[in-house]
Amino acid sequence: MLLPYTDGLVETPGTDLDDSLAALAGHLSAADDRDLSGLIGTLLVRVRPASRRTDDIALLVLRISDTEGRTSV
Repeated sequence: MLLPYTDGLVETPGTDLDDSLAALAGHLSAADDRDLSGLIGTLLVRVRPASRRTDDIALLVLRISDTEGRTSV
C-alpha cells in the first residue's frame, strides 16, 4: 500500500511532527485496509479532527493487486 499525503494531515501548530507521524503510523497499522474509502475516512477523523484542521489535506491510498485480484506486498 502506498499512502502519499500533504502536510495538512500531520502538521499541527504546537505539536511535534514526529509525534504526529507516529500517530498516523499507529492509526494506519490498526485500520482495516480492505475498505480503502473507510480507511481514508478513519485516518481523516482520527489523525486530524475537523475542529483542529488549519491546512488543507490531500490523501491518496493505492493498493496494488495482481491480475487475479490478489494484493501484492
